[in-house]
Amino acid sequence: MRPTVRTIGLIGSSWISDGRPRCSLTLAGRFEDALDCFVKAERLSPRDPLLWGFTLIHALVCILSHEYETAVHLAQKTIQIPRATGHWPHTVLAAPLAHLGRIEEARAAVKAALEQKPDLSLSYLKKTVPTKHPGGLDPYLDGLRKAGLPECRADFRFWLQADMKPPEIDFRSSPSFGHSGQSWE
Repeated sequence: MRPTVRTIGLIGSSWISDGRPRCSLTLAGRFEDALDCFVKAERLSPRDPLLWGFTLIHALVCILSHEYETAVHLAQKTIQIPRATGHWPHTVLAAPLAHLGRIEEARAAVKAALEQKPDLSLSYLKKTVPTKHPGGLDPYLDGLRKAGLPECRADFRFWLQADMKPPEIDFRSSPSFGHSGQSWE
């Protein structure tokens, strides 16, 4: 982290020098420092192709700081950016909506996230988003739990509770299973 922060002083006008440490600062629990990086990075590069990443992590900072209304606004802004893809924008929207008691909207956001990544779960997020402090992601994960995101991949109680059908996955054509795309028949 120290070399990244030192870079800010060396290249003060670069969005990379201000934008890069934002995620590290967030996961280290240094929210005020992270917010300063967001503001400067967004100001330096308002049309950046990675702008959705700025607003996404900014929304995550707001969730972890219990600023749920602001987090919803930023997550909705992120989803509207054409390059914002994958499950992340939807999970970052679902968590604060659930904390605000807007459960139906939160469940719809979880459903959209699961359409992007059918095996998404709380255990997956805990493993892929490390934090410096134990429980550092609790507000985010608790919101997703309230919104109905399953604890683990095999937990299909979510679909039963939400009266939804699990997504159909064709493992025969999945590149992650080493299949070359040729028919198995």
